[in-house]
Amino acid sequence: MPQTLWSEFQNLKELYANKKISENIKHKGDIMTKTKLNLKDLEKHIETMVEKKTKEINENKKTVKILLNLLNIIKLPAPTLEFSPSKKVKFFPLYF
Repeated sequence: MPQTLWSEFQNLKELYANKKISENIKHKGDIMTKTKLNLKDLEKHIETMVEKKTKEINENKKTVKILLNLLNIIKLPAPTLEFSPSKKVKFFPLYF
C-alpha cells in the first residue's frame, strides 16, 4: 500500500473498530454477544426467534396452504394422557 494512503487506511480501520465496540456495548444484553451462554437464555432466545419467524409466514400463499394441509394429515403416534370430565386419567402408549 502506498505511504500516502496508509494514514487514511489506519483512520478507517480505527473508525470501524470503534463502531464495532460501540455496537457491542449497545447490544450488551443480546444473547449472541455474551461470551458465556446461559442455557435458559439460549432457550428463550430460540423460542422468541422461532415465534418471530413463524409470524412472518404468509398463510395465504397456495404452496404454504398445501404444505400445512399435508402436515395436518400426517399423524405421528406418541404417548398420551387423556383427561376425561369425570376426572379419570387414561394413558395411551401410542395415540394417533
